[in-house]
Amino acid sequence: QPRHQALILGPPGRGVYTHDDAAGVLKVDEGKDAEVHLYQPRAAVQYRIYGHKGNTGHKTFLAPNPGEGALLTYRLKTKPGDKDDVKIVVKNAAGETVRELKGPKNLGLNRATWDLRHEPPVKPEPGGGGGGGGCGPPRGPLVPPGDYAVTVSVGSHSASRTVTVQEDPRLQVSAGDRQAWYE
Repeated sequence: QPRHQALILGPPGRGVYTHDDAAGVLKVDEGKDAEVHLYQPRAAVQYRIYGHKGNTGHKTFLAPNPGEGALLTYRLKTKPGDKDDVKIVVKNAAGETVRELKGPKNLGLNRATWDLRHEPPVKPEPGGGGGGGGCGPPRGPLVPPGDYAVTVSVGSHSASRTVTVQEDPRLQVSAGDRQAWYE
């Protein structure tokens, strides 16, 4: 499905399978000569999801949801060395770094997810949990909607794109209220 950059499979009598954001599969020739190529990410929506696991009753959940946040698909032409990391840096419109992540470093296509948050206020312990709520230190605050520059780099090679962060369309919040909440 080129319009949504999704790979959809529907074998007869077996249901429908969807691979969201299949830019790396659909545009495999794009940037094929670059050492690092970052595909254009789709706009990311900050959905506010209510965790209602305690009252689902007999309902069965059969598949995981896609990653929450911005899906970043990139291709590495050569596998990085053991000491080389894939560094993902997210910057706001003012050029300030809001988040740094480490991405997978496999030869070929890779995917990382930015959870649309700033750096956490407390760094997690190595090997510990994360996410707050009794499962480790709290996560960083959500970033305001807008455009963010994402750069994927390995050694001296890098690729950059812009990702747009959008507010949950179900929320009706004024710009002033949103700014006060963010501050």
